[in-house]
This record gives sequence, structure tokens and C-alpha cells, in this order.
Amino acid sequence: TSTSTITTITTSTTTITTITTSTSTITVSTSTATTTTTTTTSTPCAAGEYLDGSTCTECEEGFDSRDPQGPACLPTANYSLSSLPDPSHTAVSDGYGIARFSISLAALPDEVFEGTLNWQIDMKDSADSLFSDLACDSKWHRVQEGAEVILTFSELSADCTLKISAGNSSIARVGFLGVAVTLVETDTILKEWQFPVEVIFPRTELFSADPSLARDPIVLDAHPISAGTFHSTLTVYQTDAFTSEKTVLIYRTGELAFIEHRIAEEGFNVTASRALLSESTDPENMTAVQHNLSDSVEVISSSAGLTRFSVSL
Repeated sequence: TSTSTITTITTSTTTITTITTSTSTITVSTSTATTTTTTTTSTPCAAGEYLDGSTCTECEEGFDSRDPQGPACLPTANYSLSSLPDPSHTAVSDGYGIARFSISLAALPDEVFEGTLNWQIDMKDSADSLFSDLACDSKWHRVQEGAEVILTFSELSADCTLKISAGNSSIARVGFLGVAVTLVETDTILKEWQFPVEVIFPRTELFSADPSLARDPIVLDAHPISAGTFHSTLTVYQTDAFTSEKTVLIYRTGELAFIEHRIAEEGFNVTASRALLSESTDPENMTAVQHNLSDSVEVISSSAGLTRFSVSL
């Protein structure tokens, strides 16, 4: 509430007296001053109104005023989302072991009554896991009409995770793509869309490498001995120089793959004796083995903790 005061001073002549003598005339005037005080009181606009000049005006439906004395109303988040088109998406394999994902996203208002809106994207192997973290969202590149990302087959096991579904002629990455509108100030999801997603990689174009290590059983005095679990990494290289890693794992039949298998534990000598192409990352799951390439294994070098070898695919 604000109060303003206006003061007006008015002067009027009320008495005039004239005195005449033989030599001069004297006139005496008496004035009275009158003071008038006017007080004006203004009341702020009510909720849902804004000050239009000097008049409180009601906001339109779907709008609200953050500052009742402000010059305009802002759309509410619910009103903005009610007219927002649904996102659409595409997911394809380009034939070189790379998946391309794109999403069309409508433009969000610069500001709403509650704060600022933002698009958020995630991709997981199950719908329940969507938006559990922001790692996948950071991989997407925002473009004029949406967002896009390019990921290799192996990268789909990292921040943007899709599970593997193997068939006779192809390997598919399957899961869920999530798109959400969030309120930045509270990091709250206001509206969410979920899309099943599948990308198919033909087996003739794709070879996936996982750090699996199978060991022949050790028997001492008729008793099997377990060597325990080894932590290992498997890296595929471009050539037998083992200097440049091969990230897009595409091979033609009969082509050589150059592989380094390294274990974290020190003091063990490692060599390669078997190579299997399998649908499973479990080295004990022999029913998943599709091709036994052990006869083509050529050990190039072996030392403490690692072995380097080639295999014909």
C-alpha cells in the first residue's frame, strides 16, 4: 500500500481599509491563507492480475503474474506443456558399427511463471532406469530443431546403455529412450515421454569385443584347482604394431584381428590358446559359442600380465 499527499495553498483578500488625510491616502489590505490537504491511497493488484498503467487487469487463462505490480503476465508451466507437440525420434545403424539417434524437440518458452524449462534426454536398457543420472544427456548435441548423438556399438554399453539381443544374422541394441521437460530451479520432471528403441547391427558388419577370460582347469593330484578371478581388459588394434586402437570393429570374413589381452594382476605370464566367437560374455557358456577360431590363433608376443595375438575371423 502506498500513500501520496497533495497540499494546495490558496490566498484570498478579505478586508480592505482606506484612510484619507489631507496630505495622503493609505490603503491597508488583510489577507487570509487557506491550506487544503488531499491524501490518496493505492491498493496492489490481486493474485492473477497485473498493473496495466494505473489499472489492475486480470491475466488471461493459463497465465499468472509473478509481480502483481509488474507490467505483464507469464504463461504457466502446465499451460505451456498442454500445447507442446510430442517429440519424435529416429534410431538407425549406418552399416559401419555406428548408431545415429535423433529427436525432434519443440521450442520451449524463454520463461514461465514458475521459472525456466529445459529438455532432458536419457537412454537406458530399462524404462525404470531412465533419468537416474545425467551422464547420457551430456552426450547429446542440441541442434536447431532437436538433438542428436552418434554412438558406436561399444559406447552403447556406457553412459547411454542399451542391452544386447543376439540373433542368427544380426546383433541388436534394445532399450528405452526417455525425453523430459524439467523445471531448472527445482530439477523436477514436469512431463516425460518414453519410447522403445532398437538398433540392428548385421553380423557381417559388426564384431564386438569384451574382456572375457577363459582358463583351462588346473588339476593337481586328481584335484581341480581354482585360480580365482582375474580382472582383465581386451583391446583390438588396427595392425600388428599395436599402436592405434580399432574402435569401429568391422571385419570381412578371413580378415585378421590384432588383439591385446591384459590382466591387472602382476606376476602372471599370459598367453593365448583359444579364441571363440560367442553370443555371451560368459566364457563358461559354451552353448553360446558360434565359431571356434582357436586354430587360427597366432601369438605375437607374451609377457608378464599381457599377451598379443592375431586371429582370423
